[in-house]
Amino acid sequence: MKVKRYESDAMHQLDDLYGIQYDLRMIEMWTELAKDLPEPAKTPPQSPEALMRMAMTPGIVITYRRCFNKSTRLPYPQEVMDSVFERMAGKPVEYHHNLIAMADKYTAHSVSEYELVRTGVLIDPDSGDIGDIEGEQRRFQLSDERLFDIYQLAKALADALIEPILTVGGKVREEVKELSPTERIALPDVSVDLDAPIDPNTARIGREAYKRRVQRAQEELAAD
Repeated sequence: MKVKRYESDAMHQLDDLYGIQYDLRMIEMWTELAKDLPEPAKTPPQSPEALMRMAMTPGIVITYRRCFNKSTRLPYPQEVMDSVFERMAGKPVEYHHNLIAMADKYTAHSVSEYELVRTGVLIDPDSGDIGDIEGEQRRFQLSDERLFDIYQLAKALADALIEPILTVGGKVREEVKELSPTERIALPDVSVDLDAPIDPNTARIGREAYKRRVQRAQEELAAD
């Protein structure tokens, strides 16, 4: 059998759910990998372990945040998220809100408490002579405790998408059943060209197209 592409609102919704779940599964793996590295306070700032952990922090935060963005894909389903948070309660849920705020400040703005840079001039305390310019900086890194909170969040949210994916997938299957065998065979193959060039100026779908998709999804939910 070959994987075929059938264009419909349900298929686009399935794309978005798969994309969100994939991001959350990646966060699961990244947090587990990061926990295997020494905590920032226990390693020299320029050590490979510290640099790896420093690089992973914004990746985890940004990827988590975009699962809930109302941008070019549908965000994480609100009713599913409410159900997950009701079951979890407590610290992991509180940290969800902290992560969203952290992404807004830490990843979007270089001037915040998550990324402090302070420079100064070396001054001899006895003579007052001026030396070189020096600087210090603090870049936020996730502790083991916070990594575990994020892991719990990502896993619970990803697992909760299994049922919605199966439900929407069932709708797609029903739609495809309406086609004749000849029409099904003629559908284009699903393929992703990893080497294809991407123009960052045209990579997003239009805002109006996104709004139409959101409206159709809301209408389907209301009908159900």
